Amino acid sequence: MHDTDQPSNSNDLTPKFEGFFLQMVLPGQERRAQKLVTKALGSDWKVKPIGDNLTEFEVTHKEETLSVKEAWDKTYYLRSQPGVVDAQPLFAVPLSDRPYVPRGFSSRKPSPQISDLGHSAEQSGVQGALRYRPEWSQEFFRQPQANFEFKAVDESADVESTLKQMRVFEAWSRFFPDPNQPPGHGIIIGLPDTGYTEHPEIIENLLLEQAYNFLKDDKDAKDELDTSRAEVINNPGHGTSTASVIISPKGGQGNYPSGKTVTGVAPGAQLVPLRVSYSVVLLSVRNLAEAIEYAADQGIHVLSISLGTGFANQRLRSAITYAQKRGVIVVAAAGTLIPFVVWPAAYDEVIAVTGSNVRREIWWGSSRGSQVDVTAPGESVWYAKADKKNGELKYDVRQGSGTSFSAPEVAGVAALWLSYHGREQLIERYGAEKIPFIFNQILRDSCENFRHGSPTSLVKVL
Repeated sequence: MHDTDQPSNSNDLTPKFEGFFLQMVLPGQERRAQKLVTKALGSDWKVKPIGDNLTEFEVTHKEETLSVKEAWDKTYYLRSQPGVVDAQPLFAVPLSDRPYVPRGFSSRKPSPQISDLGHSAEQSGVQGALRYRPEWSQEFFRQPQANFEFKAVDESADVESTLKQMRVFEAWSRFFPDPNQPPGHGIIIGLPDTGYTEHPEIIENLLLEQAYNFLKDDKDAKDELDTSRAEVINNPGHGTSTASVIISPKGGQGNYPSGKTVTGVAPGAQLVPLRVSYSVVLLSVRNLAEAIEYAADQGIHVLSISLGTGFANQRLRSAITYAQKRGVIVVAAAGTLIPFVVWPAAYDEVIAVTGSNVRREIWWGSSRGSQVDVTAPGESVWYAKADKKNGELKYDVRQGSGTSFSAPEVAGVAALWLSYHGREQLIERYGAEKIPFIFNQILRDSCENFRHGSPTSLVKVL
């Protein structure tokens, strides 16, 4: 999806058609797939093989735009053809700015403050996604539903409180005593998000030569901190903030208005920015899927995904499977102020992370459900913040809450694990495809159970 392809009217909430996902019964049927697509859509549609099983395809057109009804009509036609296992339309879904009000909230109550990262965008995204198709609503109501009870944010002045909860410093001392080999060294993390800024807390640990902008199809993944006219809810700078939780070096790299600093879980790791969105609410499944496949092809070791969508899509799952077969550990945020776990976190192949507070309880704004694998600090987390005011960039370190922080913390833990044991040695011993599942099991087994009997456990590194 290109930036220029987005609708120009921010009040137009009609989903924008991006293409189709098509799956054939037998492998090696690209010509057959092209023939079916030509018959259904025309000869100028591109059929691109995706994944490893040689049965799945992405069908796109540079200029053709179908309405929602037309896209579903064509989908049903493709599904009816001999040799077709599945067909799904791909949409970029603009978001409603009417907030989702969970059960337990009165419309007369003031809105809870959940940080300036705009995590309330995720709650609006559900409405935008579910409005247009009955199947999506059915999927929504099949998910376990959570009740949210607003609680005051437990502010902490200790900028290292998050790492202390996870016992990160103890792990550093035990497993990374050599100052020339900092925690997470040798590991590359991919971050599909809003891109990067030159914030002092992250810039030295970015691998910009591998970065990519999927909005504009070029190598410049810089977040210009501008808002998109096509998105009702914007979160410029979100990629900078989530990156800092992973890779910021210990101690401040600059002097900020807040007087605070941020330290990442794996400051020895390097990070590749992948610009897929202006917002933490996923608009383009295709952008994220292509970013995941790109990361796998580039030899990235861990993916941290702090965005999500309100409905499942096989195109996205195919990309995740493609990455995992190459040994990529995929970690994703469960969701913030959403009464169920969003995708891609809800997929079994992904490590779904929800948020906790300093009292070792589930943070009140966290999405919950059986798909959650682990919990990591999500309340009152210190992070790097980049703003643009009157054309001038402003850098700071601030405090906020959301599962967008919890997921990169666990991605940092994955980097520590791979770095200490040696990724190549792990692959030689177990095979690349098993690495994500082995880490997930070890992660879950090593967690600290909550004292209140919650089925979800808090990540600890040691």
